[in-house]
Amino acid sequence: MKQRTAILLFSRSAKEEIAHKQLSFTSLRQSKNIATKLIQQTSRIAQSSGLPVLHADQQKGANFAERLSYSIQKAFQNGYEQVIAIGNDTPALNVAHLRQAEQALSQKNVVLGPSKDGGIYLLGLKKEAFNQLSFEQLSWQTAHLFTELIHFVSQQEWSFHTLETLADIDNAKDFLDFINKSLFYFAQILKSLLFTTSIFPVHHIIPPTPTTQFPFLQRPPPIHF
Repeated sequence: MKQRTAILLFSRSAKEEIAHKQLSFTSLRQSKNIATKLIQQTSRIAQSSGLPVLHADQQKGANFAERLSYSIQKAFQNGYEQVIAIGNDTPALNVAHLRQAEQALSQKNVVLGPSKDGGIYLLGLKKEAFNQLSFEQLSWQTAHLFTELIHFVSQQEWSFHTLETLADIDNAKDFLDFINKSLFYFAQILKSLLFTTSIFPVHHIIPPTPTTQFPFLQRPPPIHF
């Protein structure tokens, strides 16, 4: 029996990420390694949720809003009734967030994962709550997006659920805040990628323990479209 809910991993390639992220204090190699790790981590989290994972490899549109809307519409056209869209720049995202989103969609029309910068790191939608043209008009990639989405969803009289607020990584300050303040083992992995030249002192990396690592499960390969 086909799953009703799919995770849409809406992500650029590592090369495209380093062209858009402002990690100016890192070398090109370090930036690429960091971007690659973020993509791999998000993919592992998505796979570990037990839900089908759609990789939006073929993104069509003139801007972010059009490309995201196209990818969500394509997921619905593939037969899914609910879609949970995530990016690759929220390292604190975990399996529990995805499962909470799936559970909330059984009762709500929309699920939002707010970011500390005013955007969102997760967007969960039922098919009947998605209008491609309306979503393209929203202020994507701005500090007003979450507030605007709440207003838009309320205007449509759709029910919604919000997850906890998480920090995403858009620039050097975001990255340094995460690796220096986070207790996640993944922060230590990212830190090890940063301190790989003589410019920075080498920091001791704490080995993973059962409380700091995820027991990633073997899942079917992701679906690409």
